[in-house]
Formats: sequence, structure tokens, C-alpha cells
Amino acid sequence: MNIRIGARVEATDGSAGEVSRIVVSARGRRLTEIVVRDSKLFGTERLVPMENVIQATSDKVSLKLSHAQFNLLPPFNRTVEYTPDAPDTFMGQVARHPFAVDQSDVNEDEAAFKGGEKVEATDGTVGTVDEVILDPSTNALTHIVLREGHLWQKRLVTIPIDNVDYAARNVVYLKVDKQHLETLATPADA
Repeated sequence: MNIRIGARVEATDGSAGEVSRIVVSARGRRLTEIVVRDSKLFGTERLVPMENVIQATSDKVSLKLSHAQFNLLPPFNRTVEYTPDAPDTFMGQVARHPFAVDQSDVNEDEAAFKGGEKVEATDGTVGTVDEVILDPSTNALTHIVLREGHLWQKRLVTIPIDNVDYAARNVVYLKVDKQHLETLATPADA
């Protein structure tokens, strides 16, 4: 099962939107949810648990939900009003100013990826994340598809997930150097 950021998402009764992010459990390296931005102008991003995904290819994800059920799913971002504990001081005035903060609604041990994250080998940058490949029975990540090159000379390669060390701050770090990566990587369909 391949899931690509930007793939269209189909509900049982028509288009639901497109995949805008994926949510991965850090401990189990399992895809737990996809984030789907609905088709409306300024669409809402909704968290769709993987148990609601029937099948997925690089181009399309099929859900076992209707539009009505999809619209009941929790949003990925929610706005929370926050008032700091310490008051602000300005020109001798003490005031507490609440402000709105957008907060993603994912668990602490999960990370949300929006695609295009930089991939670093031990000796430098090798490309960006294009999609992930899952074991359909467990939703465990088995491979990442790496995009190398630029617009006119791009190449997609598949890298086994065992070669990923960790991910942090929009960067995926590999355990191998560029030369070793060439021996591991297999070409993916563009």
C-alpha cells in the first residue's frame, strides 16, 4: 500500500479531498492516520484513522466512509485560546492578553509529515520524502520513496525503513552514507 502526499481521497459517495499529511507513530513506525484536506476553498484538514482506509495507491486513497462520516472526523488543527501565566508589562501597565494558538491534534509520540521533508545520509543531503510504503496488514512503514534531483532530472528511489535512523524538525536522518545508499536503493516508478 503506497500513500503519497497530494494523492486524491475518495469517500464512498465521491471525492473527499487530498492527503495533506501522514501521522506516524514514533515507537512502532506505523502509519496511524492520514490527514485529508477537504475539497472546499480553504478546506479543513481532518484526521482519518488508518482503519478507515480500504486501499491506497500513489494516486488515490479509498475510504470506507461517506462524506457525512468524513465530516464528523476530528480536525487536524484546532485553535486553542492561551493566556500566559506571567503577565506582560508595558510602560508600567500589567495586563494579561489571551491569544489563539493553532495546535495539531496528534499524540505526543506521533509525528505528522507533510511530504517534501529533507532526507540526510550520514554524509549529506540526498533528497526529499515523496511517499511511504506500508505493510497493508499492520500499517507498518516498510519503505520511504525518496525524490532525488530537481524538476528536469528527478529520480524516485525506494529505501527500506530499516535504514532510517530517526526524524526530527522536518528532516529524516538515515543510518547510511550516500555510497551505501546507492547499493540499497531500488528505482521506484515515477
